[in-house]
Formats: sequence, structure tokens, C-alpha cells
Amino acid sequence: MAQRILSDIIPVADAQPLSIPFIQDTVADYYGIPVEEMKGKRRDKHIVFPRQVSMYLIREETDSSLPVIGDAFSGRDHTTALHAIDKITELLREDSRLQSDIRQLRERLHAHG
Repeated sequence: MAQRILSDIIPVADAQPLSIPFIQDTVADYYGIPVEEMKGKRRDKHIVFPRQVSMYLIREETDSSLPVIGDAFSGRDHTTALHAIDKITELLREDSRLQSDIRQLRERLHAHG
């Protein structure tokens, strides 16, 4: 009974942990780009930014290491993943649009369960 009452206050952990492909698909869909392009080698700004957001969310929402995150994006180096995560973290401090995007993405990620 206590669990049922508290479930309204304290979010219950997702039954299934989020997967890297699920986060990649969700972010690519949100930004309207093909997931293969986001994972690929292209460095166009409209692809790089969603890629960085995806890396940030993977780091925040999973237990994945930087090398694992880099590998999920066409075998990129772990330093690329670190740079992406640092950049999004920095932008989040002042960019209200990005804050909104991240909030909406998290809602989408956690709504699947």
C-alpha cells in the first residue's frame, strides 16, 4: 500500500533500462534527422548538435562508459563523447531552448514504459 501511495510522489524506476539505440532513435526522431546520419561521420551542424545531445542523454540515462558511447557513433573516440557531453552540459546552463528540448526528450524516453 505504501508503494502505491508513494508512486505518485517518487517516480518508479523504469522496468527496463533505456538502451543506446532507443535513445539514438528518439533523439534523431525529435530533431527530424535519420538515425544513421546522426551515427555517421558527417559533421554538418544540423547533424552534429543532435549527435551531441544524444551522447549527453546516453551518458545521463545509462551506465554506458565514454568508449561505449563513442563506439555507438561510428566508432568515435571516447574524447569525442566527452567533448559532446561537456558542450551540452555547458549550453544547458544558459540555453532555455535546449533545456526545454532535453526535458521533452526525457519525457519521450521515459514514456515508453
